[in-house]
Amino acid sequence: LKTRPGMVAVGVRMTSLPTAIHGLIRAGDRVDVLASFEFEKSREENYTEIRPVFQNVEVLAVDDVTPGTVKPVKTDRPGESEKVAEVKTVTLALQPAAAQEIILAQQLGNIWLVLRAAGDEAPHEYAIWNNERLIGPALKLWRSKDPREILGQMNTR
Repeated sequence: LKTRPGMVAVGVRMTSLPTAIHGLIRAGDRVDVLASFEFEKSREENYTEIRPVFQNVEVLAVDDVTPGTVKPVKTDRPGESEKVAEVKTVTLALQPAAAQEIILAQQLGNIWLVLRAAGDEAPHEYAIWNNERLIGPALKLWRSKDPREILGQMNTR
């Protein structure tokens, strides 16, 4: 951060491999930050929404690996020399207020990192997506336990 005045480092907890792009993110890469949140639509119905949070953010470190450092890959199988390690934390360079937003987003939902192509600094057009936008207003169909009810609702369309 010495060469980035006004920036702070904030760690993003990776809860699963897909959110960390299965180990493809490296220190020095640039990512877009998306967040998923669960909302309650009614007592019986929840929905998930994906929102863009930040774009073109510099990755300072992946776990404890920074640019120019190499971390040996451990394996639990004899004769196997390389294995994709599970990423637990990605450290991003952000303005202080943006770091607060990331921390709050982690408390309320899940953070997803979208890897950018090298040299891509153009703004990407992200929209807010939710269950209904993706699959339509038929949220109750997959929640139903009786297959006859599902078929009956499908036949009335």
